[in-house]
Amino acid sequence: MQNAPDLFEQRRARLLVLLPKDATVLLSKATDIRYFFGFSEFLEPTEREALTGFNAQQATLFMHALTARPTLRNVSIVTDVSISSVMIQLKKLGTTQQVFFDAGSLLANEYIALSKWSDIQLTPLDRRAIWQLRMEKDATEQTYLTKAAEITKKSLSQLRSELKAGMSEIAVADRLDSLMKENGSRQPAFPTIVAFGEHSALPHHQPSSTVLAAEMPVLIDFGATWEGYRADMTRTFWFGDHPDETFIKIETIVLEAYETAVQRLTQVESKLTAADLDLAARGVIENAGYGARFIHTTGHGVGLDIHEPPSLNSQNTTPLQPGMAITIEPGIYLPGKFGYRHENTILVLSKSIILT
Repeated sequence: MQNAPDLFEQRRARLLVLLPKDATVLLSKATDIRYFFGFSEFLEPTEREALTGFNAQQATLFMHALTARPTLRNVSIVTDVSISSVMIQLKKLGTTQQVFFDAGSLLANEYIALSKWSDIQLTPLDRRAIWQLRMEKDATEQTYLTKAAEITKKSLSQLRSELKAGMSEIAVADRLDSLMKENGSRQPAFPTIVAFGEHSALPHHQPSSTVLAAEMPVLIDFGATWEGYRADMTRTFWFGDHPDETFIKIETIVLEAYETAVQRLTQVESKLTAADLDLAARGVIENAGYGARFIHTTGHGVGLDIHEPPSLNSQNTTPLQPGMAITIEPGIYLPGKFGYRHENTILVLSKSIILT
């Protein structure tokens, strides 16, 4: 009696259903390989550490011999990531038709080498097929996202009790990263952003040697990981006891925009789209007269990658489906003064759950 397919076999089968019959898929993006194979031993994103090829009959992982050999069910393992090795194995798969590849992650020299093989037809893989699967998180993924969020919240709570005047942005970011690691996160979800004073008006400010002083705004954007899944959270607060009137005003507007988007999400409506959430949050900020200072989308999907579909922008008609994980993060940025952003990671369910 044949065993039922495991989670990763099921995922690969679901992708193949979306492609022409007898198609072979060549995956090269690290998070795709993790999603479809469960292989996660990547050290350097800019280096070719693994490739995978599969069709309905067989699956192969190509990896470096320097990496610990994983135990993967019904997957052949080849300790060679050269294109010549890939070509030999693809031929063993009986590939005489289309090989779908990810044009965004296959290296140019790899493509050139593969294109010289006349027996196959290289076809760019429409990533919408992959994201169609990856956007909706299963129960296991939801558990991992929830754990990442728990670590994120706990770490920020600990950090805030340690904040002192004289600490630099770099020191605060380093300490927060250390706390996340102590609490179980293997690595930060992305480079931690810590911005003091007017630096908070730059959404993607890189921490500097600027030091914290009394009576100034602080913006922290960060997240932990668990089993590769990422949380994303931003908090802005006043370090001191006397926030100025403008800060209080902007804080009130942004929090209202956030709550409006969350309330829109919790309304039971089958046709709710990504654009609906953006318009809900953006409308509050525009009505308050700060529309020009809300300079990014309202949010994005999150999972194995920190930025995934769907993008919460005013043009995106992607329906929001149960199982999606998204961020909601409205903000207002006043150059030369400060910025205020409030962000949580949220699971879209019949009753959405705010994770962070």
